[in-house]
Amino acid sequence: ATGQQPGVFGGPLLTLYKVLTAVALARILEDVVSRPIVPLYWCGGDDSDFQEIRGFSLVTKQSTPISAMLPQQAHTPGMAAGDIDLEWSRQLWANVRQFIEEFENSRFVTGVVEGAFDAARDHGELASAILVALTGGSLAVVDGRSPAVRRHAQPSIIDYVTHEDEIKREVIDEG
Repeated sequence: ATGQQPGVFGGPLLTLYKVLTAVALARILEDVVSRPIVPLYWCGGDDSDFQEIRGFSLVTKQSTPISAMLPQQAHTPGMAAGDIDLEWSRQLWANVRQFIEEFENSRFVTGVVEGAFDAARDHGELASAILVALTGGSLAVVDGRSPAVRRHAQPSIIDYVTHEDEIKREVIDEG
């Protein structure tokens, strides 16, 4: 299992590395335990830290760094990042797609992103759909915005908040 807030177009490479590592470890564990193991991605679509998820960077074929961002008006304070309207990401994609098309494997990348647009209803689903496509569909996604997840996770979250200081001390003491 791994997780991350839903970054633009799946998020930074760190997110992709985490997801691919979860997939690879699941395959290894399947061999070890002789049972199916499903890699899980927790999409923190309920996170409201817009500044953390709004940017996108790439390097052009000429090694020029390019950065773009979802505009501030795409998000209101306290809004779940996953709830950002898909139209903002479509506009950003229209601006950066030309730089992707310079590369040899651009058809694959544009196919993944545009297929994800077809599957998604909002920013959180878009980020998740991109990561699922990049793993060949071998990734299960849980979104923190799900009412069922929130309901069933509530006792664990309350327990953590109640004992947060104690847990932090133990983590520090245990290294």
